[in-house]
Amino acid sequence: MVTETSENEVKTTIEDVLNVFSKYIVLGPAEIDKFETVGKQAFKDKILPCVVGNAPISFTMPGFPSKSSNNVTEVLGYLPDGAEEASFNQFSKFIKDMKKVYAPGVKLNIVSDGYVFNDLVKIPDAHVKEYEDKCKQLVGSLPLNWHTMYDLVNSRMKKEKIIEYMIHEFGYSEEELTDKIMNDQDITILYNGMNIFMQQEKIWPDDMSKRQMIKSAKELAKSMIIRGEAYTKLIKANFPDSIRLSCHPSTNEGTKYSWRFVEDVTVSASPWHNVLCAYENGSRTFKKKIIAEQEGLELVMKEDRPYYFKEKDAAPIIFN
Repeated sequence: MVTETSENEVKTTIEDVLNVFSKYIVLGPAEIDKFETVGKQAFKDKILPCVVGNAPISFTMPGFPSKSSNNVTEVLGYLPDGAEEASFNQFSKFIKDMKKVYAPGVKLNIVSDGYVFNDLVKIPDAHVKEYEDKCKQLVGSLPLNWHTMYDLVNSRMKKEKIIEYMIHEFGYSEEELTDKIMNDQDITILYNGMNIFMQQEKIWPDDMSKRQMIKSAKELAKSMIIRGEAYTKLIKANFPDSIRLSCHPSTNEGTKYSWRFVEDVTVSASPWHNVLCAYENGSRTFKKKIIAEQEGLELVMKEDRPYYFKEKDAAPIIFN
């Protein structure tokens, strides 16, 4: 039986955990973000059984698929670089900060979605595999658990069959997606962002008209969302009590929370679509490669590979 004293201790611990968590998420525009009004309470309700039971709190981040195929304006190459390493260090810092206020700590699962989408964006399986292997090397002994879709279903099934099963069991129909885009604010935000992103992400044929490009980008965005939402539900089936983190903008109302991959990012931005930039004032953030070049930042190499950008007088980053 929970006594009044233990109830007070539980409430205090939940507030301490929430305060730490709040520093690691990215809030959306004030007119649509619901973290203060709804998301905080949803978070507290979710972690309550863990705190009462003195059990680790589970978090799950779908992502880390592969680098963007656009190494002209977005990224430095197809292998993980300083952006990923900084992101893993941020996860590690989050885990340590949580441990300071909550002794049982947290379990953080990264669920790579590279094989879910790579055929849609024309990225070879071999690049996904090499990206995954290099990410695991960067994770090293950090307290992070790495999974792929093969870990969530019968791994003996071929990739195409897994995707087919996933969409059949968990996916939207095109009609359902159209309704969601019209009436579900999180899906609307995701679709609009994905549509713009696809227009910028892909290197489209020179002879394609702008109208054709926009139409193709919209269809591709829908296909990505159908697979992505199906994968989300598959993940939830495997981690039913886990708090969902997201690389995308969201309303932060409790279904998912937009994650801050590095300290000074102020909008949702992922390491696999950006480069890491370090500044003289000590700030670190993500930007498109072309923006870093336009700002005149210096390219820093590591192990003979382009790794991140920095201002001329900024101190080199010492990765943990």
